[in-house]
Amino acid sequence: MNQKSTNFMSISARFMSASCTHKTGSTTTRVRNKSTFNQLQKIAKNERWGNDLSPQNLTQKQLKKFVEIRIKKGISAHSLQTDLSAIRRAIAGAGRHLDCTIIFDSKSLNVPSFSRSGNGIKVDENVLHKALENADQKTASLILLQRHLGLRLNEALHAKNSLLSWKKVLENGGKDLRLTDGSKGGRPRTISIFDDKRDAVLHAIRENLKATENGKIHALEGAKTLATAKRYYSKNLAEIGLKNEFSSHSLRRAFACDQFERYLQKGYSKQNALSLTSNDLGHGDGRGRWVWNNYIKNSI
Repeated sequence: MNQKSTNFMSISARFMSASCTHKTGSTTTRVRNKSTFNQLQKIAKNERWGNDLSPQNLTQKQLKKFVEIRIKKGISAHSLQTDLSAIRRAIAGAGRHLDCTIIFDSKSLNVPSFSRSGNGIKVDENVLHKALENADQKTASLILLQRHLGLRLNEALHAKNSLLSWKKVLENGGKDLRLTDGSKGGRPRTISIFDDKRDAVLHAIRENLKATENGKIHALEGAKTLATAKRYYSKNLAEIGLKNEFSSHSLRRAFACDQFERYLQKGYSKQNALSLTSNDLGHGDGRGRWVWNNYIKNSI
C-alpha cells in the first residue's frame, strides 16, 4: 500500500494494514492486534504525536512512552509483551525489520521481564466426576471432548463435522484423529489416541453425537453466536463446580498429563514426550518446554 493511500487512514488502521503484510493471523490474533493499535492511537492523540503517525515513522521515544503509560495503567508484563509483538509486526511489515531488533527490542524499551511458567493445574477427577453428574447432557458432552481429546472450547464447539469420521477411525482400530475445524490459526493437527484411552474417547464422541444429532447441529445450538455459546458454556461449568483453577482449560491440562505419561511409558525421552504432547494439543512440536511449564509441571 503506497503512502498516498494511507494518508486517509486512521493511525490504528495504518498499523493494522502493515501488520497484515505477510500473513493475517487467526481471528483472535487480529482482534487482539486491533485492540493494541486502538490503544496506541489513543495515546498518540493524548500525547499529540500527530495524525500522521505510522509504522514507517514511529520512534523509539514514542514507543517507550507507550510502554510507560501502559505500565502505569496496570497492564501485566505478559500483556505488554503481546502489545509490543503486534506493534513490531506492523513495523516489520513497513520494511523496518532491523529496527525491530535494534531500537524496538524489549530491553531498549524498558519492558519488565516476566516468567512464561504458568501456575495452572489439571482438573481434579473427583471434582470432574461430580460436575458431570450435575451437568446437562449437552454441556457434559463438551466437557468429555475437552477432557479426553484435549480440545480447546472453540474446537469442541466445531467438532460436530468430524465426529462420525473420528468414530469410524477408532472403531476400525485406528489411533490418529485429524482435527481441522475451529483450530487456532486454522492449523490442522492429528491427535494420537492410546489403546487404554480408546473407550473413553469413543464415549466422549458418542455423547457429542447425541448432543449434535449426529453432527447436524452445534452442541449448544441455543446460543446464536460463538461468543454467546462460550459464555453459556463457561456459566454452566461454574454452576457445576468447574471454575477458577478447575475451569475449562484444566480439562486440557489433564489430557496433556495423560499423553505425556503414556509417551514416557512407551520409552520416549522427556523431551520427545513433551514434543509429541505439544503436537496433540495443537501447539506444534517446538513448544515442549512451554507445555511442560503451563500444562504439566504443577500437576504431576
